[in-house]
This record gives sequence, structure tokens and C-alpha cells, in this order.
Amino acid sequence: MDHERSPASLRTRSFAVATMLAGLAASVALPAAAATTAEIEPRILAQEGLAVALASNVLQSQLQVLFHVVGNSTTCSALTGGGSVLVTSIQKVSKTVTDAKVTVYFDTKCKVPYIDAVAKVTTSLAGYSVTETASYLDSNGHALGTLTLSETATGTKTDLVLIGLGKFALASGAQIVDLGLTCTIPTVVGSKSINCEGGVAQDFPKLKLSLASVTPLTLTAKTGNSVGFVGTASDMQTGAPGSLSITTPTGSSLGIGGAGTPYGSTATNGFAAKFSLFPPTPTHWTITDKAHDAKFSLKVLSNTTRASAATVTTISSKAVLASLHVDESGTGTITYADGSKAAVTSWLLAD
Repeated sequence: MDHERSPASLRTRSFAVATMLAGLAASVALPAAAATTAEIEPRILAQEGLAVALASNVLQSQLQVLFHVVGNSTTCSALTGGGSVLVTSIQKVSKTVTDAKVTVYFDTKCKVPYIDAVAKVTTSLAGYSVTETASYLDSNGHALGTLTLSETATGTKTDLVLIGLGKFALASGAQIVDLGLTCTIPTVVGSKSINCEGGVAQDFPKLKLSLASVTPLTLTAKTGNSVGFVGTASDMQTGAPGSLSITTPTGSSLGIGGAGTPYGSTATNGFAAKFSLFPPTPTHWTITDKAHDAKFSLKVLSNTTRASAATVTTISSKAVLASLHVDESGTGTITYADGSKAAVTSWLLAD
């Protein structure tokens, strides 16, 4: 028998070839499967829906920090609708620069800290600029994360224009989230509309994507310090991890920076029972994405705890794509349709 063609020899060669092919396959990295719409939709809608609450929270707290530092107030001040604020340290560095430490509280008597802010306020003829580092806590004193923020507040005869960009580093280390906020607040008596934009961009490692949205809203004052708000067209984009950010391309409006791919646009409709840091019932809002047959809905559940519940559902079948429950600080859990869960921290997704 020819030794080269013996059964033993053939088996040896076959094994060698199989081993070589297996090694080659293992050394070649196969492309990861692209994230599906079913994976993207609940996250990008929840991200945008939560960002509405976060934008309101940042607007309310930042206005209080600015007003109390500029007003040189050092006594505990209860806030309309709940919460309080206290300037714990204030120092004039120069004629135009003031360093201050300000704490915003969950309660009305400055007892339960929520936001500890270290701010530098610079005064100019145009208005004020603020650089700030703010540490966020839940009502049990647990760290939620840290917001680093740069903002300007410029005034005209009719308006106060607030523009801010920041990054929120979650205490868990899960994410650093890009944030932006602009608001034009009328100062003329009788003016009722406030035009704002809120922006958020972050990576979702499980999807191997960055998701971002900019949501313009028009707020209209109602009776009893309540406010209605609507937005007809948001901008949602997807991109490679680390590629998307929130920018101010015109200096007065928000945009999404980076090489993003348009994902869609949504319409927003909502009502806050009080224009306040912790709005009570019947505060609620919806964000509708008709093109992807989905809707985000949130409502405040209790005037005592100010906890909120939210869902992302299909419009046609009402199937639940995700459900959320968060406390007054915007911290809790999101559960997706496949049963997987992730943290929600300070109105931000942490998966």
C-alpha cells in the first residue's frame, strides 16, 4: 500500500487541515451584527423622553444657582413646587468674578442635599458666564454622578438667553453623557412663551452605537404656575461609538456634532402641573415617533414622592418595548421587552 495514501496518513492530513482552518477562522474577527431598529428604538426614545425631564431639572437648578449667587443670598430659600436652595459659601475674587458653593435640596428646609455645586460666576456688560461642577445625590445621600457645565446668561430688553453645554459622568462609571440646553426666557410682563432646546448624546456599548437627539420645545405658561409644552420636530441621529456630541453650531442653538446618520424625528406634547424643580401630578408628556411606530409616555405618579413611570410602546399594537420607573431624582430601572434591565441614573440611561 502506498504510504502517502494509507488511511492513517489521510486521517492525519485531514486533521492537520481542519486544525489549520479552525485556527484561521479563530484569527479572523467577524463583523458584529448591526443593531436592529427593535434594539435602537426603545433606547433612543427613552433617551429623548428622559432628556425632557433632565433639561427642565438643569434649567430650574441653574437659574436658582445663578440668581442666588448674583443676589448674594446666604439664607435657605424654599422653591416653588418643592425643594430649596442655600448658598453655603460666596467669595468675591475680583470686581467681575465670584466663587460660590451652592446646594439645592430635595426638601424645603435645606436638610436633604440633592445638588452640591461649585460655581464661578463672571459678570460682563453682556450678562453672566458660569463654569460649574455639580455633584448629584439621591435622597439617601448616594452619589449619582457629576455634571461639569459651562453656560452663559445674556440679557436684552425683552429676553434672558441661557445657553449651556455639559458632560455628566455617572458615578457608576458606566457612561459620560454629552448634554446641552438653550432657553430664551421673556422678561417682559405679559410674555408667556419660552423657547428651549435640550440635547443629549451618549454611547450604548451593547449596540456598538452612539445615539443622540436635540429636542426643541415651546413652553407656554398656564394658570397656577403650570406650563404646557410642544415640539413638532426633533433631530435624532445614530453614529459610531464616541462619534456624536452636542454642540452650539450657531452660538444660540443646539446641534449634533460628529459624523451621524439621521434616524428620524419626533413630536412632543406635554404638561407640567408646576414650572418647578419637582413638578407634581398631573405632570405628563409623550414623544411620538410615527415613522418607527413607537411612542414614549411618562407621568408623575405621586405628589408625595414625585416618582414617575414611563413606557415605550408601539403605536399600532400597544406592545411594550420598554418600561421605566424612577424616583424624584430620575433614578431607577428600565426593563426592555426581552426582559433585560439597565439602570436609569439622574434621568440618563446607563446601559
